[in-house]
Amino acid sequence: MKDRVLLDNDIVIKSLCYKIAEEMIAATTVGDSPPEMLSVGKYVALSRTMSLGCVDRQSDADHVFNKVTFVDPSDKEVEIAATLESKAVEQNLELDTGESQLLAILICRSKRYLATGDKRAIIAVSSIDPDSYQNKILCFEQIILGILSKIEFAYIQNNIRNKLGIDKAITICFGKYTPNSEEDVKKALASYIEDLRSKTRDVLIAEPQ
Repeated sequence: MKDRVLLDNDIVIKSLCYKIAEEMIAATTVGDSPPEMLSVGKYVALSRTMSLGCVDRQSDADHVFNKVTFVDPSDKEVEIAATLESKAVEQNLELDTGESQLLAILICRSKRYLATGDKRAIIAVSSIDPDSYQNKILCFEQIILGILSKIEFAYIQNNIRNKLGIDKAITICFGKYTPNSEEDVKKALASYIEDLRSKTRDVLIAEPQ
């Protein structure tokens, strides 16, 4: 379905670690259409969150996996993904296979947008093919900023500050050594988003949809 949002592994992993996975799923659900992720991503995300101590067993993450739809790239999309990766290498940019496949699916199937926690991928695609991906990428900071109005601030701040190694930028926004105020956190997130936007042309969506 064209209205569906794609999720990368980073978004799922970080959301599970910060205990905001249900809010993230809600934020990326369009109408009755839940977000999608790569089938292999389920096992990657589960393994990573377990190694980080964020979940103890698969059942701890099933509340997320049961609410998303799993997709696999077609042969054509695998070829497009390989081309994107080759272009990234030529420009000395980092773009892993999972991200490139999601980017291929995003365009080939006219998906709404890709929600990604991989800043390297955002920078890479903005250099490789900014026109095709204009207003098609949602970064993790945009999701967090949107969730703040729907969740108790102290809850999300405590969860983030208890997992300092998960996302450096998010940790700084919420306060690494001392907790920042809600107003300062929102300003920091907005500032980070605008800085990333300035470096990646117009690939970031203007507002979460």
